[in-house]
Amino acid sequence: MYTIVLMTLMVLLIPSLVLLALFYIDSMRTPVNDPLQISPKEAKKQFKNGTAIPVDVRDKEEWDHGHLPGAIHLPMKSRAHSLLPDSMTLVVYGDSVYQSRTNAVALRAMGFHHARYLSEPYHAI
Repeated sequence: MYTIVLMTLMVLLIPSLVLLALFYIDSMRTPVNDPLQISPKEAKKQFKNGTAIPVDVRDKEEWDHGHLPGAIHLPMKSRAHSLLPDSMTLVVYGDSVYQSRTNAVALRAMGFHHARYLSEPYHAI
C-alpha cells in the first residue's frame, strides 16, 4: 500500500519539481539588448540632469539598509503609484535585475511608459 502511494507521489512530484526548476532558471535570464534596460552610467547621467528618478521597489527593511539618493520608495505591494511622475524616466531597481525588470514591466503596464530597469545592482551607481 505504502509503495503504491510513494510511487504515485514520485511520478507526480518529480516532473513538477523539474518543470518548476526549469521555469525558475529561465525566469532569471535577462534578455540581451533589452530596450527597457539602462546602465548605471546612463542612469547616473540622467539623474544628474534631472530627466530620470530612481524608484526602489524593495521592502522597507532593505530600503532602510540603503538606497539611492533621491529615490522614491515604492514597494510593489503598495498602491502609491500616483506618487510617480509620468513625465520622467523611472529607473526601477530592486534586489536583483529580475526583480527590477519585472517591476519596470508592471509599471509600464500601468501606464508609466518611461519605466526602465537598472541593468546591475544599484550599488554600481
